Amino acid sequence: GEVNSFVGYPLDMTNTEVAGATVHDANERFGTSVAMHGNLIVAGAPGYSAQSGVAYVYAADGTGPHTAASSWVEVAKLTGATATSDLDGAFGQSVDVYGTTIVVGAPSGSATDRGSVHVFNSAGSAYRKWTHSVELTAASPTDYDRFGSCVSMPNSSTIVVGAPYDDEDSTNAGAVYVFTGGGSDWAQTQVIAYSGSAAGDFYGRYNASLAATQKEIFVGGDPNTAGNKERVIRYRI
Repeated sequence: GEVNSFVGYPLDMTNTEVAGATVHDANERFGTSVAMHGNLIVAGAPGYSAQSGVAYVYAADGTGPHTAASSWVEVAKLTGATATSDLDGAFGQSVDVYGTTIVVGAPSGSATDRGSVHVFNSAGSAYRKWTHSVELTAASPTDYDRFGSCVSMPNSSTIVVGAPYDDEDSTNAGAVYVFTGGGSDWAQTQVIAYSGSAAGDFYGRYNASLAATQKEIFVGGDPNTAGNKERVIRYRI
């Protein structure tokens, strides 16, 4: 009873809904990460403002099937709690959205690349106003782990974060962190590392290396490193 089709068009960085926005950088790497849920699209630009980074939020305008670029409007430009290159480096390298929650990874989010993830919330239908709720870091952060290189939000109460340089099992083998909660109240509940990993596997290195469902996590390593067995690891949660 239906015909489904794909319609391609670019989402421009128009800033039509953001008061006081400046001209975009030529090297902000807009589209490095992208996520969609419901009537929202989030796109990361980690190179914005000397690698400080931002994430843009687009919302469907409610006029129809949204098969044209004009059906979407930019409603927010998100930054970290303190948008400086030292504290929020590569903010937007990874993004995800679920309902009224957006998560943005900043894997260079410290002077020593420990990394962080920022959580934003909106009040239901007020999707044009997003509030920075909390900054998440590993419970026991380590320099150069690049926590936040990838993020996934399988439901409204779970955030999964990749840290590809984590030494939990082997040097730079990578690990996955699981947080549960909501709003500004999130707690790290699990750290997962593959027991069969080897040094330099870098599980969770890229923003597309991580996917999660209600009960499973899938994470890939870096296939370009020497000795990497090019595996995707599946965890049950």
